[in-house]
Amino acid sequence: MNGAVFPCTRRGVGFLAALVLVWLGWALATAPAVPFHPDESTYLYMSADGAALLHAPLGLAYHDAPGNLRQHYRLVNAPLTRYLVAFGLALRGQPPLRTDWDWSANWQVNADRGAVPSRGQLTAARRVMVLCTALAGLLLALTACRLAGVAGGALTLALFLLNPLVLLHGRRAMMEAPMLLGMAWLLWEISAPRPRAWRVGLALAWAVWAKYWAVALVPAALWALWRAPAPDRRTRLRRLAWGALLPLAAGFVLQPVLWKQPWRVLPRMATERLEVTRGQQAAFRAVLPAYVPDSPPQRLALLLGHLYLAPPAYLDLGKYRAALSREISAYDAPFWAHWTNPLPAAVARLVLMFLGLAAMLFWTRQSTLRGHAARQVLLAAAFQWGLLLLTLPLAFQRYALAVLPWTTLWEAMGPIALWNAASRLWNSGG
Repeated sequence: MNGAVFPCTRRGVGFLAALVLVWLGWALATAPAVPFHPDESTYLYMSADGAALLHAPLGLAYHDAPGNLRQHYRLVNAPLTRYLVAFGLALRGQPPLRTDWDWSANWQVNADRGAVPSRGQLTAARRVMVLCTALAGLLLALTACRLAGVAGGALTLALFLLNPLVLLHGRRAMMEAPMLLGMAWLLWEISAPRPRAWRVGLALAWAVWAKYWAVALVPAALWALWRAPAPDRRTRLRRLAWGALLPLAAGFVLQPVLWKQPWRVLPRMATERLEVTRGQQAAFRAVLPAYVPDSPPQRLALLLGHLYLAPPAYLDLGKYRAALSREISAYDAPFWAHWTNPLPAAVARLVLMFLGLAAMLFWTRQSTLRGHAARQVLLAAAFQWGLLLLTLPLAFQRYALAVLPWTTLWEAMGPIALWNAASRLWNSGG
């Protein structure tokens, strides 16, 4: 594995796809055992917007209705997940959940209100999330192929799909799986030698409208389009327009709440999102101040802690742990559910991550496809990590998944770097 590394051959891609299919079959079969998270009820509740978008979209437009819960969610949350959940429910003939979860009430009250989804509803919604996670793994592995061939791709795939945080958060009916797919898709597109503007735009649209944190990737996406070979400046500007306008158009289509009064609703969306974040921070600061990081060093420690040291967080808070204790214990029993938690494994992964990061920084000096891919991956990392280090509002573990694609790539590149160093040492000694 020297500097002239090229993408996987068809046989290599087929091998990676076969591995993904094996994982997909197992992940789908075991997804119902993933411990329930109350936020899944919210997305099952909001999945009613899926049918409304097709049959009566103007009914989703903004209107003055204080206390309207559905409209509140349309204003503060990215829209893609609710439509994916709606798609999963429709495939299995399951209805949306009629009642949202009430975090101020206990488990029994929520169950009596109908806020606990049925097994059929939860399984149907999770199937789509498992598929998103599988595709994210494949696209991330194909990106790794540009850095280290099929060996790097296979290692990346294994580290990603078998990561306990991915197995947990990436199989719930929440935002994390669509977000991971969008980020992996975008990394695949921008690391190509000649990225296509419409494909970059679609990948960016998926990532941003899955979770708003992905907006940090906009500069990296536009830079990839700008620096790609072009006959003239006009071509570059046209590509930039495609890359920027496609996500905007997709966001407008997916959010009918904007259709009637976008100039009025956009500021309202920003205000409500900020109010929700500030309210959560104030509530946690009063009882659990460690959950509210105040500086980039604290946020960095929290991100690395969640990714490498903390056990899987089955619940953000312990409020409903008693009701879910049997479910959590059963899921947590197999070794694969927490294989990264023992200190030796965590330290080894952390060392490999920093080694892989150093290797990728070194590869940026190369003029090969590997060098180009390394530059694009690191540029995207700088923006995504930078946003979280500046703005991470709460210490929820699932928030750390927004940077997991990069740490996975770096972990996989660590052994590649070691192999390269050992090969050079062997050859020089010979």
